[in-house]
Amino acid sequence: MTTRGESWFKLHGKAFIFGGVVVLTIIGLIVVVQSLMLGTRSTPQESDEARNAAAQFLWGTARHETMFVAMDMEYIMLDGYSMVMEGKTASATIMLNDTDEVKFYLARDNPNGMKANAIFNGYGQNLLNDGWGGNSWGFDEMGSLKDDWYIQMSACDLDGDGTKEIIVTVGNNLVDSVTAFYSLDKGTIDHSRHFYYRGFIEGQTNCIFDGTKLILPFGGQGLAEVYRYIKGEIYRKEL
Repeated sequence: MTTRGESWFKLHGKAFIFGGVVVLTIIGLIVVVQSLMLGTRSTPQESDEARNAAAQFLWGTARHETMFVAMDMEYIMLDGYSMVMEGKTASATIMLNDTDEVKFYLARDNPNGMKANAIFNGYGQNLLNDGWGGNSWGFDEMGSLKDDWYIQMSACDLDGDGTKEIIVTVGNNLVDSVTAFYSLDKGTIDHSRHFYYRGFIEGQTNCIFDGTKLILPFGGQGLAEVYRYIKGEIYRKEL
């Protein structure tokens, strides 16, 4: 004998079960779609991880090649022995933006000292003589770069304004480095001073620019000091 409740379930129960399955399926599809959409968004944590990964990659591949390291940079670099004992020089012509061109020139100066010249509109400026704020550990008493030290001139847009800053780094690729920053000043009336000194930071091996931050690793435990270059000013970033 079939009761009234059993009869009702036979008539409507399957429909309710089928409807429930459909609802659950739709909810599952919505969850999957939302997950895919969120997966394409870059959260702050993911951005930091990506930048850290890029920085680690740059550090690992370039720590024995360059002292200032960035994905998008142009540079020249020489060691003290090559410059002083062998008389080697290095030069490169670089576009700072769509219209402004600068020539880098590294050489031994006469009778003493070194040249890290930035030549703009026919005027040369030795950046080592103009506002160089770094230590002098890499230079001897005559102003010449020591044999096992290096000097690097780089150009890289640090603040995203479309014009590259000039970076001069002096270091020994071991425990000491100084990186100084300069920006183009086209409005100066002193044509021999087209590049304005912005300051310097000290580190050990490399100064790594990950696109937003200047990272200076130290020690062997993954430690680093972090700075930001904003509108010509250098700020230490608190971690």
